[in-house]
Amino acid sequence: MKRITIPFITLILLFLAASCEDELPTPSDGMQETVLVLNSWLSSADTLHSVTVVASSISGGLIEAKHIEVSIYVNGTLADRSGAGLGDSENPTKEYTLKARFFPGDTVELVAEGPLGRASARSVIPPAPVISDVSFDGQVAMYYYEYANREEGTFDVLRFNILDPPGRGNVYKISLFRECDYVLISDEPDDDYPFSSTRPVGWTRHFPSEQFDVYNMLEPAMQVDWGRANYANSRFNLFTDRSFDGSPYRVTILSKPDVYYSYSWGGRETWAMRRKATIRAEAISEEAYRYYTDVEYASGGYSVIPMFYEPPALPSNVVGGIGFVCFASAAECGDYVSEELYGWRGKR
Repeated sequence: MKRITIPFITLILLFLAASCEDELPTPSDGMQETVLVLNSWLSSADTLHSVTVVASSISGGLIEAKHIEVSIYVNGTLADRSGAGLGDSENPTKEYTLKARFFPGDTVELVAEGPLGRASARSVIPPAPVISDVSFDGQVAMYYYEYANREEGTFDVLRFNILDPPGRGNVYKISLFRECDYVLISDEPDDDYPFSSTRPVGWTRHFPSEQFDVYNMLEPAMQVDWGRANYANSRFNLFTDRSFDGSPYRVTILSKPDVYYSYSWGGRETWAMRRKATIRAEAISEEAYRYYTDVEYASGGYSVIPMFYEPPALPSNVVGGIGFVCFASAAECGDYVSEELYGWRGKR
């Protein structure tokens, strides 16, 4: 018990000492009783953008922001507007979907307006990352963390090049998308199997693109010193160029290979299952990196909060309210990374 009590008493003394200093500012200083909270990730890779809006009351906490219209402007021109926020009765946060297309160099502004006032965020979209040469480099068995649980699994190893421009402080986020083509590559009827396939050779069934989690266990650039000895989140995929500023760098990511597609064959058919991986790299600001790493630090990792845990002060880029809107530019690169044969001349 002493090992817990002594640090706790020390912590109380530190708080008492701090109380003698000037009062720390808070997000509510100089603001009205209730303000809008605006959060979104706006990326040049998307044409549909999700925006969440809620109201924050000094006395009542988070409450629903009623009769809100959310608009998005590209280079000063209205691209879309919506007053139809979706949500449920138990959650005051509402989600709005807006349609807009923009590119690096465009000025994008997000605005929420209603009886509680006006909140907005505005930025120029940064240059897109330069990525190339996606490759599949086999599989590896790794330990990883699903929050507080230590798991073991087999992962696909994927690598790609990123060309970092000079100037320390560039920030990237990585996403992974996978799709598959199931192709009839041969049909060999004989006396035992006299009937040909009802499908011609070359017939293809396409399984559309689906997003998969990115795991970071083999990528040093994605490892962050949180100052918490027991912290680990293997799916944290934001990183800076602190270790490769101004140089080409080959990034290593992991993906769970458990992709199940339905397939069947008959007679002497041979089918090729060709899997394609697409890497999306997004460039974001240093302020956005600070915001998302602070959120990750405060909410991710182990469920046990250390004795000397100090909540981060989250940055906000919302004028007239609070929250954070990330403005990202994206580049994608992909290729077929694996092929397996099924049927007569393959797995059965």
